[in-house]
Amino acid sequence: MHANSAWDRPEWYGLSFEEPNVIAVTVHPTIWPAVVGSLTKRVSSLREKKAEPPANLYREKMIRIAEQFTLPSLTEPKETDGAFGFQNTCFSYQHDEQGWVCRFYLPGHQEKERGRAHATTLNWLCNSLWLIGGDDNIPKPKGRHRQLVVVEDICYTGGYNELGVGISITPTLARWIAAQPQTQRVPIVEQAIASMYRWMVGGKLELLGHECCCSFGQYFGVYLRCPGNACELGGGGPVDPNDGYCLGPHNVDCFPQEFALLAGVAKLCDLARADLG
Repeated sequence: MHANSAWDRPEWYGLSFEEPNVIAVTVHPTIWPAVVGSLTKRVSSLREKKAEPPANLYREKMIRIAEQFTLPSLTEPKETDGAFGFQNTCFSYQHDEQGWVCRFYLPGHQEKERGRAHATTLNWLCNSLWLIGGDDNIPKPKGRHRQLVVVEDICYTGGYNELGVGISITPTLARWIAAQPQTQRVPIVEQAIASMYRWMVGGKLELLGHECCCSFGQYFGVYLRCPGNACELGGGGPVDPNDGYCLGPHNVDCFPQEFALLAGVAKLCDLARADLG
């Protein structure tokens, strides 16, 4: 079975970009306690700085990077409405009829130094969701909505050409994309990419919009691009919609590019979710 086929199941979390400068992650209430538990464990590990087996390279990397932030600036999560993140909270969360909605308010160009804190916080959340999604011991949600994407990784350290986001397109979303007119540009997704990039770096939208792209194709599935030197998110092809596929970054050099591409993915999810019902 293809790796992305494993994510072909009822939705346990979803991405959305419906508010200006806000990427929302809606978590199903069934798994919310497990998410808070996972995040709390990470916070405790960071505070105690306890060593674990050398094989756990991800955790060692996480601690080295997170130590760049002062611990007093780390707000811990709770199972009730609240906030979580580095540098005095990066996202707020509250319960509504859809589940627990985590809203990331991305930093504007006047506070661009907060980009690393936001990327680290979002990485923690998405990695916890990834682990929970693959843990058969945790009860999974039931419902008619299917998982559309899974965030595989969000880079929060590195330098030139070392940032980016990894996305798994599930079979549900892959089939929806394949059913759309191919070679078609998707202006509403391109506008989401442009607006997020402009918010984080400043500048005029009309000078940036032509560099933003979202298109569908039978060979590559979906392709997204934002301002930069061939800064893009794509699968390369060929893809099989019934298996799903992965999207990887290319020439992502800064946090605004990383979050702009993620905003495009979130807006793509909004379109598919509305169409699929």
